[in-house]
Amino acid sequence: MNRLLLHKRYYSIPWKLIDNVTKLDRARACSCIKFPQDAPIDLSGDLNYTSAIPSKHIMCLTTKDNKMEEFNSKIEDWKGTLAFEMQKFKKLYQDQRVSISSIVFENHQKILKRFSLKEGSDQQLVFLYPDNIAIRFNLRNTYEFIIKYLYKEQIQDVYNPFKPQIKEKKLNISIDINSIDSNLFQEFEIGKDLVLTCGHAKRDIRCGIMGPILQNEFTSRLKKDYINSVYNGQITHIGGHKYAGNVLYYPKETSSPKDFIWYGRVFPEDVDDIIKETVVNKKIIKELFRGPIGNYMKH
Repeated sequence: MNRLLLHKRYYSIPWKLIDNVTKLDRARACSCIKFPQDAPIDLSGDLNYTSAIPSKHIMCLTTKDNKMEEFNSKIEDWKGTLAFEMQKFKKLYQDQRVSISSIVFENHQKILKRFSLKEGSDQQLVFLYPDNIAIRFNLRNTYEFIIKYLYKEQIQDVYNPFKPQIKEKKLNISIDINSIDSNLFQEFEIGKDLVLTCGHAKRDIRCGIMGPILQNEFTSRLKKDYINSVYNGQITHIGGHKYAGNVLYYPKETSSPKDFIWYGRVFPEDVDDIIKETVVNKKIIKELFRGPIGNYMKH
């Protein structure tokens, strides 16, 4: 893929809330999958509002050898990874809810070639949401990446004598965003929907068990009609392992964090409904939804 991104205007997706289509006995479905006795799936309680949806989500496709089962528990402590390098400059984006994840697709090498990644180099490829773009750059330019895509200048508040004054730690630094060389980065359209299951085994075995099972189920179901329009893979730690399987859906029309759909307690029996209702018809299944459901209710 040599074609640079042509920026498009995306319109807000009119999400609708629906009840679960297939009434599933989750306790029974869970018993069919062998989990360690000391790491059960939490089947109780409402899933709504159980995740902190990020305002920016960086998904790295170039983490070491791109083998989910070998990923360290904490990628941010793993030298040579983008997450490790970004930790050095965390103060530059600490005022935002930024998630940094690693993702692996079933046909991962083919996808890397599609974006013209050079093997054996320090080139990084990330999917950035809600910007909805793929970005290729060198690991040594992590600082520049943060300034260009994450950093926001702090605007001085107008003094209000009636507002209680709260002392906050401000980042005492002046950065000229326009000084960043845009030629360090190549942007591309992602061009497809994204379905990811948490499969980070070294972080939590429950996700290590459910991740491959759900990825295989999605692959099997998507092959019928949608395989060429959806990226399907696994993602590292996103929180809430006790609710495995955790499934994320980011549409190709994503334009805001409201389009980040996070599901929990997903079993293979749910996959057909997720594809039909959420991927195709843009309907959120309330029983599975881990996000702020109130944002999608009509008032």
